[in-house]
Amino acid sequence: GGVPTGVSLPYFGDTAPDGFLMQSGPNYAGRVSQVDFGGLFSIVEFRGGPDLGDGTFQIPYLGDRFLVGQGSWGGVGTAGGVAAVTLGVGELPSHGHGVSDPGHPHGAGTTIVGSGAHYHEPGSARDSEFVTVLDPLLGGDFRPVLIDGTGAPSTYVSIPTNSSPTNPQQQNRSFTSTDGLHLHAATTVVSGASTGVSILAEGGGGAHENRPPYMVTNFIMKT
Repeated sequence: GGVPTGVSLPYFGDTAPDGFLMQSGPNYAGRVSQVDFGGLFSIVEFRGGPDLGDGTFQIPYLGDRFLVGQGSWGGVGTAGGVAAVTLGVGELPSHGHGVSDPGHPHGAGTTIVGSGAHYHEPGSARDSEFVTVLDPLLGGDFRPVLIDGTGAPSTYVSIPTNSSPTNPQQQNRSFTSTDGLHLHAATTVVSGASTGVSILAEGGGGAHENRPPYMVTNFIMKT
């Protein structure tokens, strides 16, 4: 019995043969009369395009389309898919990124807090004299007496008025004053710094080719 009405066939010509309408190419049929093609309209209905209320219906356009058998993707006449797509983050394969780390310095400062007052004071005492005093009371012996440089003797002794100092010696002294063992508290603060670390970008953000290998042809529909 020949080709049934409503069948679509690939066709390498640009002009439809008798009994067929073009579904693609420069001579695509577009909209045709519901009356003139009543048998075809009863099968296609408005699956190729909307009802404009003008007594026409649209022949399904197959330019830049693959034909897919009816299943979970929708009813007959459903169109979908895209020729190219830009992948979202959730669609990307797992991948790594390079890191740029130029290095960076940190400033630092230390504050020392004293604990316990103290001082160091170098200095000299007043001159003192070690003198040997003749003391007749001791039978001609000599007794050393330290006389502080302030003028007051460190040791008080009785010196007869007829005694006289001999062999005078002068002594200079220096001293350092302290408060003994003590501690210092030190606080070191490291200043924050910009790291300069950056994550290197990957990819160009271009669209992904979504079509399998193909060959272009025209399609025709049996009227």
